[in-house]
Amino acid sequence: MGDTRPVTLNILTPFYRHGLADRLVESVMAFDYPFRWLIAVDGRRPDAVAYRFPDDERITRVVVDDIPEGAGSSKQLNALIQIAQDKYFYEYAWRLDDDNAIHPNFSAWLKGLDLDCSKIHTGWQDRRTRILKTNKVAY
Repeated sequence: MGDTRPVTLNILTPFYRHGLADRLVESVMAFDYPFRWLIAVDGRRPDAVAYRFPDDERITRVVVDDIPEGAGSSKQLNALIQIAQDKYFYEYAWRLDDDNAIHPNFSAWLKGLDLDCSKIHTGWQDRRTRILKTNKVAY
């Protein structure tokens, strides 16, 4: 029999909006699925750098200092993608913006997916109905 443990989900969060952090952190820490949280903090934002994330071995916090003015979160996300590729190549990655939160039922939805290396799953939340939708694309 093969390994039946769920895969680890790498959550990638570009972080620069300190005021939204409590809701985000609460939702991630309540997430009932194996995860690793990679957070890139905008080094230009003292309030973001000063924010204290929970002391948890699943959390990696990286301060990105050389972000050009007006670059948004792309530089931070690129840093996180590089870390995920270098360290956790065969695992899944998911971008979670700092103004989002994980729905309480999302882990149950993930546990129901057939996650293997021959499929790509995409998911999004319909803004009008707030329903989580998914596609499964084989390749």
